[in-house]
Amino acid sequence: MRSAQAVPLPRLRCWHWRQSLRSAGRCSSLLVLLGAAAVTMLLTGIGILVDRFDESHPRQANLLYVMDADTRTAMWASQSRTRDRWTARYVPISNGAAEPPHPLPYGVTPRWTGTADVVPMDPPRIDVLASRSEGDSTEVRVRVASSRRANVITIRADRPVETATIAADGQQPVTASPRYPDAVDARAWPYEMRLYDPPPNGFTVTLQLRGSTVPQLYVSDYTVGLGQLPGFTPRQPGLDRSPYHSSDIVVVGRTFRP
Repeated sequence: MRSAQAVPLPRLRCWHWRQSLRSAGRCSSLLVLLGAAAVTMLLTGIGILVDRFDESHPRQANLLYVMDADTRTAMWASQSRTRDRWTARYVPISNGAAEPPHPLPYGVTPRWTGTADVVPMDPPRIDVLASRSEGDSTEVRVRVASSRRANVITIRADRPVETATIAADGQQPVTASPRYPDAVDARAWPYEMRLYDPPPNGFTVTLQLRGSTVPQLYVSDYTVGLGQLPGFTPRQPGLDRSPYHSSDIVVVGRTFRP
């Protein structure tokens, strides 16, 4: 959404124009619009002050479960700015702006974290089909599949990817060239690919990466729903799931070097 802009100066100069009926009408219309905007802002501010959360107007709480298959460790994470009592049970530690120990889907940097029990779940399967370096670039081709038939699979790379080609059985390959911001090299995992509703038997990904050294990939998959996790208690009335895509997902990942 674009940020609101100030009213252009020429329109405000109508006060200094020669007063004809037409110009006066323009000024009156402008004043009505500005007056309506001021009233709207005032009413919005009052609404914020008197707003109360209840079952009809629930507060929203963000929570996700993350397990790293390499270290066999797990954590709870939350993007919520402030915690309610339900969320605080799982994420008592303030994370600040620190990057998580392992990359999370959607580039999430959690504001709150907490340790969690490890649930036995298999990470995504990865098979190397080809890997070669030439000049200042490296090409890696892997086959990826979710062992637990997850809804989404994510692939992160520790360096920028120039082109990515995805091929699934019975479908035409798709190639894309991502764009990066100027500060991309400052991020530990500058590249992220997400694939929704992946086929059960997996798909093939060919990545053309910058640099000639062996890249590091982090592959994870996630499902929606926390109810099967040990110790999880559903939200109480007056508390709803956050609209963030990261909310209420179970993430399982592993680090991989071709």
